[in-house]
Amino acid sequence: GLLRRELAGDAGALADELWNVTLLLDKLGLYTMEVYQKRREEVMLDLNAMAGGLPFFDVADAEVSPDGRWLAYTTDTTGFRQFVLHVKDLRTGRLTEGIAERVTGVVWANDNRTLFYTQEDEVAKRSWRCWRVRVGETKHDLLYEEPDALYSLWLERPLDGAFVQLNIASKEAT
Repeated sequence: GLLRRELAGDAGALADELWNVTLLLDKLGLYTMEVYQKRREEVMLDLNAMAGGLPFFDVADAEVSPDGRWLAYTTDTTGFRQFVLHVKDLRTGRLTEGIAERVTGVVWANDNRTLFYTQEDEVAKRSWRCWRVRVGETKHDLLYEEPDALYSLWLERPLDGAFVQLNIASKEAT
């Protein structure tokens, strides 16, 4: 059988609580992530199938756009938490892979086409850049770059979706 547990984070708040994200663990220790609309209960990501024969595979983020059309998610095939951003059109199943590398967080804008994401510094291994990209476009706009290696960035979106918030903090500085 499979054991179910809810994914940590904002899974219950995805797309105004129209979506569920569940991790399934089978007896062999293999995980499958299910992202499904409560009304349709359709599996959107099957990690075991996606991993194929890879020695390592992980998904860190799974964010559904406010209108429920798009799924933004990140995958790591290295084991070094080097996540790559992908977007899946949930209406057609069309996948856009490799949108950005070393992604540490993803948040949708209210227009349902714009993604904000943070990116890791290769040397310091901290989130240091914030970018904006529209689904289907190749131009990425750098919105902010944190020059101080003691500080990291992360993105948040309140439940009402009124805005996207960029947070900057340090665990070492006072």
